[in-house]
Amino acid sequence: SLVKNPKLCYSFFMNDLTGDNLLNIFGNLKVKIDEANFVRVWPFWQDIVAFYPYNRLYLITDGCADLYLRDKTVRMEPDFIYFVPQYTVVRGECDIFGHYFCHFEIDAPFSDLTKFVQFSARVPADERDRELFETVMKNFPSDTPQKLFNANGAFMLLFSKLLENASYVDSEKTRFIPVLKYVDENYQKPISLEDLANLMSLNTRYFCTLFKSAFRISPWQHVIYTRLNKAAVLLKSNDKSIREISFAVGFE
Repeated sequence: SLVKNPKLCYSFFMNDLTGDNLLNIFGNLKVKIDEANFVRVWPFWQDIVAFYPYNRLYLITDGCADLYLRDKTVRMEPDFIYFVPQYTVVRGECDIFGHYFCHFEIDAPFSDLTKFVQFSARVPADERDRELFETVMKNFPSDTPQKLFNANGAFMLLFSKLLENASYVDSEKTRFIPVLKYVDENYQKPISLEDLANLMSLNTRYFCTLFKSAFRISPWQHVIYTRLNKAAVLLKSNDKSIREISFAVGFE
């Protein structure tokens, strides 16, 4: 009956994206903590802060800093928690400031969570939040199940503060989850627009139109950006040549 009635099919699909779907997104997130610590830094910070493949959670304790992101500048001040999405930091500036930080990754297809969800980038912090950061630090790296649960639990409580008014950016984007996941898992291999369109059972032209309407870039631009982000990480983390890295991330 859905095939015979396109309007019913569309209505069925849209209903599936509303209601509890925001809860489903967060219920299915797989988060991995990569680093957690407290440091006090000086101007040298600008040489090491840019372009991490991680999402970041900061709690500023003293001093101030400016983070220059791809689309805005964030002034980081004491007694606030900040969320900084992956691949967004261009540079940073400070005189001296102290901060707790946690670098973490989110598994595909929600690795770039801000594509799907609008939530607070900054919230007030209190003494309990410092204790939660200390708990993460004390139990990470985790060499026992208890430490793993302690670290993850404290981190989730910190991150939950940013979600009080969370909402969809655009529920239409959710339909492209199979495409985003496929690109994230296969960027090293040849990818064609036909491959991506087939994941949605759409012809190439219609698929490109829908994707660009949802994300404001073409599917092929998304593939290129994914490869460039992965390449930039490799450029910072090993001594391979640009040619070797280009091949490693799927450029021919």
